[in-house]
Amino acid sequence: MKKVLSLVLIAAFLLSNAGAVSANGGNQQKFNVSDKIATATETFVSSEIIVKFAGDTEPFRVVKVQTGKEKEKASEYKNKSNVLYAEPNYYAYALSNDPYFTYQWDLQGQSVGGIQAEEAWNISTGIDTDTGEGVIVAVIDTGIAYENYDSYVVAPDLAGAIFVQGYDFVNNYSHANDDNSHGTHVAGTIAQNTNNAVGTAGVAYNVKLMPIKVLDAEGSGTYAAIADGIYYAADHGAKVINMSLGGSVGSVILEDALAYAYNRGVTIVAAAGNNGSNGVSYPAAYDKYVIAVGATRVDKTLASYSNYGSSLDVVAPGGDTSVDQNKDGYPDGILQNTFNPNTLDTGDFGYWFFQGTSMASPHVAGIAALIIAAGVANTPAGVQSVLQNTALDLGIEGKDTTYGYGLVDAAAALNSAAVTPTPSLTPTATPTPTMTPEPTLSPTSTPIPDPTMTPVPTATPTPTTTPEPTATPAPTATPAPTATPVPTATPTPIPAVSVQTSISLRLTDRQVRNQTYTSASALVSVLRDGAPVSGATVTGHWEGAATDTDTGTTLLNGTVTLKSNEVKVGRKSVTFTFVIDQITINGTVCTLTGETRDTITR
Repeated sequence: MKKVLSLVLIAAFLLSNAGAVSANGGNQQKFNVSDKIATATETFVSSEIIVKFAGDTEPFRVVKVQTGKEKEKASEYKNKSNVLYAEPNYYAYALSNDPYFTYQWDLQGQSVGGIQAEEAWNISTGIDTDTGEGVIVAVIDTGIAYENYDSYVVAPDLAGAIFVQGYDFVNNYSHANDDNSHGTHVAGTIAQNTNNAVGTAGVAYNVKLMPIKVLDAEGSGTYAAIADGIYYAADHGAKVINMSLGGSVGSVILEDALAYAYNRGVTIVAAAGNNGSNGVSYPAAYDKYVIAVGATRVDKTLASYSNYGSSLDVVAPGGDTSVDQNKDGYPDGILQNTFNPNTLDTGDFGYWFFQGTSMASPHVAGIAALIIAAGVANTPAGVQSVLQNTALDLGIEGKDTTYGYGLVDAAAALNSAAVTPTPSLTPTATPTPTMTPEPTLSPTSTPIPDPTMTPVPTATPTPTTTPEPTATPAPTATPAPTATPVPTATPTPIPAVSVQTSISLRLTDRQVRNQTYTSASALVSVLRDGAPVSGATVTGHWEGAATDTDTGTTLLNGTVTLKSNEVKVGRKSVTFTFVIDQITINGTVCTLTGETRDTITR
C-alpha cells in the first residue's frame, strides 16, 4: 500500500488523503463521479414564453403555450400590434459549464463552505492586467501530469492549461511529471481547465502553471530538493508558490530558500499539516515568509485532521470524505481530475475526491494569483494582508488559533484593496524555532501591510518667489554691507555601525540532456560584536560568469543566501565572484570589516 502520509523527520510528507477514512493512510477507496451527473441540455423553459404588452404596467408577462410550440408562439405574439416583444423564457447557467462543477462545493458560496470563486471570475481569471499574461504559479509537489512524454500522459482536464518550464529535482531532469497523483490534483484546484464543458473547474484557470517535482512516487522528498525547487521558482518568474507538503522540523536550508523567494516578491502558500494537532508543519510554520493554510468542511468547521495553532493564517476547503453534509450523494472531498492514486497508473484518469490541508492550500494559492493578476496587491505582504482582511471570520472574533483570520473569500479579496497600517520603523522578526516539531510561535499581531499601497505624502509646494521689479533698479552707489555669517550648528554624529562579514560560495549544476547549467550561491554572514545580526539588508553583485545584482535580508542566525543567475557552461572553467556592496541596519549604512569578496571556479 502506498504511503500517503508517511512522517519522516528529514523528508517531507504529503498533506492529503485521497478518499481515505483516516489520516493515517488507510485503504484508498475510489470516489469517482459516476455518469448520473446530469448535464443541462434545455435552452429555454418548456410550455411558456415571455411577452411584453404595450401600455402594460407590468414589465413583462409569462404566457403559457403548447409544449414544443414556444418559438412559434413567440413569433405569433411579436406580429401583434399591441406586443413590444415576445421570446422564449431562456435558461441561464452558472458561469462554469463544467458538468462536475455542481459537485465542487469548495468553489461555490460561503453558505456551502466555498470560496465564492464564480463571483471572483467576473473580475479576474488569472490574467495580469498589466502584462496580459497569466500569473505564474509554481506547484512544488510530486510533479504534474502536464505532457504526453514517455509513459506519462497529460491529464484530460489539464490539456488546455498553460504550462511553463519546470524541473524534476528528484531525478534531476527537465520533465517534472507526476508519478504519485497528488501534484496533479493540487494543480487542478489552482488551474483546471474551466468553461470547457469537461469535468471540473479551477480557482485561477488562466494562470500559468510551473511543475516542480520535489517528492517521489511515495510522496517523500528531502529538504534539499524542496529548497532547490523554491530557488528555481523564484529565479524563473513564479509570482506564487504552492507547497502542499510539510516536515516536522525546521531547517536553515529551508528558511534561507523561503527568504530568498520572499525577498524577490514571491507569495508563498503552504499546507498546515494533517496531524490534527496544535502546531503547523514546516515550511508553513515560517510566519515571516509563508501563508499557513488549515482545512475546513462544508459546514465551515475545522476538519479533524487539520493542524492548527498560532502560526495558522487562514483556512480553506480541504474536505471530509467521511461525510456527505451537502447531501449531493458523494463524500465531501475536493474533486479534481487525476490518475488512480492506488495503482499509480499514469494513464488511468478519473475525477477523484481527496481530502487534506494539501487540498486547502491550492485554493489560497489560486486566490493569491487572482489578487496579483487584478492588481489588488503585488507584494507577498500585500497579498497576505488582502487574504486575511477579507476572510470570513470563524470561531472567536478576530484571529484565533483554530481558523486564523478565517475562511478565504475570493470575491471579497478582488473587491478590496490592501490595508496599510503605519509601518514600524524597526521591524521585529518573529523568532522561529528550527528544531521543534510543534513550535509555539508568536501570532502575527496585525495583518502584514502591502508597502506598495502606502500613500506618498503630498509635498508642501514651494512658495512662488515674487519677482523683483525691473522698472526701478537697485542703487549701486552704496554697496550693501557684508552680512556676518551665522555659524553652522555642528550636527550630532550618528554612531558608526561596524559589522564583521564572511562569504561562503557554492555551485549548483543542473543537467538538461547534454547541456550543463550552473549557478552560484553566496552565504553571507553578518556579525556585530561577535553576535549574529538579523534584519540586516545585504546588497551585492556578481562578477565573472554572472553579472546580476542581489539584495536580501539576514535571518535570525545572521545569514542570507544570495544566488546568481544561471549560466550555460561548456568544457571550459567558469568563475563566479560575489562582492558585498553595502549592508544597512534600520537604514544606517554599516562599516564593513572582514570578507567582502569571494570567488569560486567550476
